[in-house]
Amino acid sequence: MVSKNDIYKLKSYLSNYLMMYHGIDNLRKPFHCLNPTHPDIHPSMFYTDKYFICKCFACGVTYDIFNLIKMDYGLDDFKEQVKKVTELFDLDNIKVEFHEPKESILNKELIDYQEYFNKVYQNKCDYLIKRGIDESLIQKYKIGYDPKTNNVIFPINKISFFARNIYNNGKYKSSGESFLWNEKNLRNSNENTIVYITEGIIDALSIETIDPNIKTLSLNGTTNYKRLIELLNKYNYKGVIVLALDNDLTGKKYNELIKNELIKLKIPYLNCTPAIIKDGFKDYNEMLVGSNEKFKKNIISVNKIISNGIKPKKKEMEGCEISL
Repeated sequence: MVSKNDIYKLKSYLSNYLMMYHGIDNLRKPFHCLNPTHPDIHPSMFYTDKYFICKCFACGVTYDIFNLIKMDYGLDDFKEQVKKVTELFDLDNIKVEFHEPKESILNKELIDYQEYFNKVYQNKCDYLIKRGIDESLIQKYKIGYDPKTNNVIFPINKISFFARNIYNNGKYKSSGESFLWNEKNLRNSNENTIVYITEGIIDALSIETIDPNIKTLSLNGTTNYKRLIELLNKYNYKGVIVLALDNDLTGKKYNELIKNELIKLKIPYLNCTPAIIKDGFKDYNEMLVGSNEKFKKNIISVNKIISNGIKPKKKEMEGCEISL
């Protein structure tokens, strides 16, 4: 079990979580409510470090860090919520031991969002267009917009979606299992299959904007890398994995974790981030928006290297880093 002191410590990371994962710069001022069902036009949510909670004084909702982890990552199990906090903030000194959840909890009824997806797809929103994403991809993936919550809705499958707020960049996941974006690209692979792995959906769309023939998969958060490894194993993936994580400390950390797992599975990999993300940009979408022509040139160059230089040798390689 987790001690009360450890629970208190984990709750104290709410301020860090709000700033790092919801983009809230000043916690001394009210901010837009994080409740996805509350269209909070005027900021009405406040943070207090007395109880380590944030409360909306318009709709009345109150969140601690575990509530937000549940909402953002679709983790209903408290054990998984605790683990997620320890992973996000590298709290290796906190050990989590729980009994298995009751069967009634494991067998919760799944929600079919298909009707919701069809409804929000009808709404217009230029959020992704402003971020350089090609409109054909919005149509391809049936990406919608919910004006009630100001969220762009990315359907993942009929029981799962990812949402992003167009004003505060808050990120939300539907409750249930944390599926990855484009998991299908790992199925029915052969030695010529190449899949780019990104941290976020918008980064995956940024790569596909340059070349729609590239297969991408988004982790929807680096800590979901374990599901990636499980699926590679489950589908007996036979191709090459191209690591395209963010160019920051977190991206580099999980890049190494994934590389080590790929080596165990004997799956060839390439780290292309240093070759594509240049000039101080943090991720693929920043590069697309800030330096479109250079980003396009770098993507094309890496593709040529993979197609002409790496693929024929992939059986003999563990992995390498591409540089231009």
